Amino acid sequence: MILMGDIRKKITFKTITRSKFRVLKLFSLLFAFSLVLGILSKANALDRLDMIRQRGLITAGISYEILGFSRPDRMGNWEGIDVDFMRAAAVALFGDERRVQFIQVGPNQQFEELSSGKVDILASSLPRDFYAKLLPEVIFIPPLFYDTSGFLTPRQLGLRSPLQVNGLRVCIADVPELLDGMVQFYAQNNMKVISLVKGTLYTASDSYIKNKCDAFFARRSQLLGFLKDLNHLKLNNKFLDLSFPISELSASVMARDHSVVQLLYCVRNTLIFAEQLGITSENIQRLQESQNPNYDFFIKSTVQWGSPLNLQPDWAHLMIQKMGNYRQIYRRSFASFKAWDLIEGLNLLKEDGGNIEQIWPNPTDTLVHKS
Repeated sequence: MILMGDIRKKITFKTITRSKFRVLKLFSLLFAFSLVLGILSKANALDRLDMIRQRGLITAGISYEILGFSRPDRMGNWEGIDVDFMRAAAVALFGDERRVQFIQVGPNQQFEELSSGKVDILASSLPRDFYAKLLPEVIFIPPLFYDTSGFLTPRQLGLRSPLQVNGLRVCIADVPELLDGMVQFYAQNNMKVISLVKGTLYTASDSYIKNKCDAFFARRSQLLGFLKDLNHLKLNNKFLDLSFPISELSASVMARDHSVVQLLYCVRNTLIFAEQLGITSENIQRLQESQNPNYDFFIKSTVQWGSPLNLQPDWAHLMIQKMGNYRQIYRRSFASFKAWDLIEGLNLLKEDGGNIEQIWPNPTDTLVHKS
């Protein structure tokens, strides 16, 4: 397990180059411009955000209890990257990370609950590349997490490649994106599979534990989360990573709730921006007091981004101080995965060889919707 001391050692202050500074500054101005365009062009842009402010609480839908993403601890408090992202949004809006209510919704009802307004945001990280084509009325913000799919198999089977799962019994949850991914994989490789579709990830994993199937198919992060529980049962399992396709996982909002979409863009990009500048929950106060130029650039930029949404000038400072930057949230969420080889890889910053980057709305668009 990664301790907070280890995180502090690994997250260090960064000095950005002049060219990188100019690029970040340009992105900052473009994003501020797109925020203004998006809000001024919609007469009802702040309806949902006004409702949230009047309520004093963000309602966030959580579909699964998945280690690393959203799972209650022993005291019943939710934790994980999806949870912390919503808490960061609550700090941005209210200055208080406790101003968010997590509502657990089933995978087959989650978009219905979002459309009905029961939840303001679907906090669950879902594959936007799959659902965006099916749900044009829903906006998926840029990814918080990149993932691949794979199989769990008993080591005694001696399998070394996903291709060797051909003809075996596979347990899989009754979740559209998982079923679609498995069907595509087998079709592309001219393989056959005897699938045993189960209601949820938990019933699918339970069937696997009880030897009702030879393999368990799901996203890599889900499987590695279950491995922790399986190791407690002293079951010897092997993970076979497909390594493709890469899924872009993100939260989602109804397209009509323009201001909430803009808020989530602000929060996500600010968490990443802070990491790019080396600003952490541990050093942000010191950087402010020393009048550090990176801190000054960070605050001036985020004041611009938050102004059209009427966020307080110090919203970004307070958010990073309370929640940390993207890397801190990531490592806190997936600390217990270290022993199961969930290497950050895909989820490093773009400049460090990963996929995580600030993604800005096109200034000519009021919203960004990838299809």
